[in-house]
Amino acid sequence: MKYLLIVLTLSLMGCGMAEDITRGCKGDLDTLCDMIFGRDSEEIDKVAETVEENSQSIENIENQIQFLNNMVNLMTAQINSLETDIFVLSNTQQNNTTVINTLQNNQNALQNQLNTVVADLAALEAQDTVVDYVDPCGDGPGFDEIIMKTSSGKYVAYFQSGNGNNQKRHLTILTPGNYRTTDQQQCNFSVLANGTIQ
Repeated sequence: MKYLLIVLTLSLMGCGMAEDITRGCKGDLDTLCDMIFGRDSEEIDKVAETVEENSQSIENIENQIQFLNNMVNLMTAQINSLETDIFVLSNTQQNNTTVINTLQNNQNALQNQLNTVVADLAALEAQDTVVDYVDPCGDGPGFDEIIMKTSSGKYVAYFQSGNGNNQKRHLTILTPGNYRTTDQQQCNFSVLANGTIQ
């Protein structure tokens, strides 16, 4: 029987009927027919098409993976650039904060000095009023430097010293001692302990 099946198979294959029989096999018989007669050409073509489609799909997926890798590299470069910008801005902000703090400290110091002068002036105004003007050198050429005498007997003069940023200008109370005017006369005078000028 085995030989009969082989002879039958060979004869059917020779006349082209094996492929027709294989096409007609369906379900459970399909596997048996494939074993006896071999696969039919349509089925082989379908497998070849499937392999071709799968190859194309794999190529598309590889292209997509390459595109996504490129996007990841680009985004990584952009993130690195942003991190550098953030670092630079952070340092700039720290430097600006230091400058602002220094300016605020200077402003506070100047405000304290101004408050002291205003308080001194208020104290002078509250205690003393100007009752007389004294020209210690007498009348001379140009503008004469004068000294103000208050009701309490104190002498107040305009004082200036230093140069540039170290220059100081303010009103001062003259204590007993020797002085020189800064007008054209540049004369020497003294404030005596008894409250007179000589």
